[in-house]
Amino acid sequence: MAHADVDNDDVRLMALHRYITNLCESGEQDPIALQKAGLAHLHRLDQLVQSGRSDSRDIEL
Repeated sequence: MAHADVDNDDVRLMALHRYITNLCESGEQDPIALQKAGLAHLHRLDQLVQSGRSDSRDIEL
């Protein structure tokens, strides 16, 4: 899935990578579960930005 306004150095992409890596390191290996968790994580990040509670540059990695 491609998102037109996400560059390779976008903090959302970095945060997603770290989140998925942490899930894998904690033992999650099911690709479907990882995909769903990743999509849910991106949705939460977008909600934070849209609600004004966070700027995408301020998302903690």
